[in-house]
Amino acid sequence: MWSNKGIQANIWAWPASTQPSDSALASTTTPQSSSPDMKDVEITREPIELHKLLKFEGLAASGGEAKTMIAAGRVLLNGVLETQKRKKLVSGDCIEIGETKLTLRLIETPDQP
Repeated sequence: MWSNKGIQANIWAWPASTQPSDSALASTTTPQSSSPDMKDVEITREPIELHKLLKFEGLAASGGEAKTMIAAGRVLLNGVLETQKRKKLVSGDCIEIGETKLTLRLIETPDQP
């Protein structure tokens, strides 16, 4: 079973319909981006699977919906159409869905070796 442990996010803007629950993310608003739909996602381990990231970030209501979005060709990875549901993502990857853009960034935590 997948755990959301290891993902944190700095949120610049969330559409009201995709706002995550308080328990899902530890996030802060930052004014670093001029685009309201761009978001840095901090991960503490890699890789992470694409469909799980979409679900955790609230871009899909469920894992099944995330897989359907990917299969329907609605997801770009680093500017290229991605159809692999379990595609492994690493720091620096950029995911685009419509106007929303996510950029992954690996951070170190004190409990990592």
